[in-house]
Amino acid sequence: MIRHTKAQRIGGQVALALPDAACETIWIDMDPHERRIYDAARNLSASKLQTCFDNPAKAQVTYVENFVLASRRQACSGAGIVPKKVISSSGGTTGRKLHVLLDDLAQLRAFEPSLHAVVFTHHVDGYEKICSALRSAGFEVCGFTGGVQAAVRHETIRAFQESAEAAAVKGAKKTKVAAKVFVATMRAGNVGVTLTAATRVYLMEPCLDPSMELQAAGRIHRLGQTKDVLVKKLCYKNSIDGAVAEIHKKISSGALSIVDNVFPVAALKILQKDY
Repeated sequence: MIRHTKAQRIGGQVALALPDAACETIWIDMDPHERRIYDAARNLSASKLQTCFDNPAKAQVTYVENFVLASRRQACSGAGIVPKKVISSSGGTTGRKLHVLLDDLAQLRAFEPSLHAVVFTHHVDGYEKICSALRSAGFEVCGFTGGVQAAVRHETIRAFQESAEAAAVKGAKKTKVAAKVFVATMRAGNVGVTLTAATRVYLMEPCLDPSMELQAAGRIHRLGQTKDVLVKKLCYKNSIDGAVAEIHKKISSGALSIVDNVFPVAALKILQKDY
């Protein structure tokens, strides 16, 4: 079996010709309630991040993300998640990111009534709130988290893919087909999944490891895709989202590197700040 890459050339021609793909970062201001929660989460994680400086061998990507920065990352989910041990929720407000997501999809649906889009989030709690908000806005929603069985995943993906094909056929007959959004947690949906029915991808949070973002976009921008793809990354200003974006820039320029899944001290210093 021969597997071609997107950059490969055969006889001067592109071996795997795909439509264009673009990535756009949307910077969003937190509302006052979100800012209070985030500041509390930041204070909670400050001492934990210091433990990585005291014990560099422990500074792995998974450890930093799951234990050291978990509260700040959850506070930036945009789905109104209130991290445990941080602050009690006053009414369970919906985050600004979720409002931006819903507004953007609504505008897209106005021009493309049978649109198919994909939303990735890191948090299971966020997944549930995103799905609920999308259904309330009139979108047909499907997807899964890491706990879903493989057979169910395959059936969910098949239904999503086939509904896009049906929309293309029925569209010519002026038959109404609902807009559909596939929602998945990042670790469950960024590998081994084909979602070429979608042309728009939303990342509710940037990934600490930029390769995960490339894998997520690759679920849509791959063999079988016939339309241009746009990836929209939602980031909060003056937060850990900006720090992660700064790390991505330095990795891209070669100034930083993650070797054996371990963060260098320079990266940890960036994560101490809000950008």
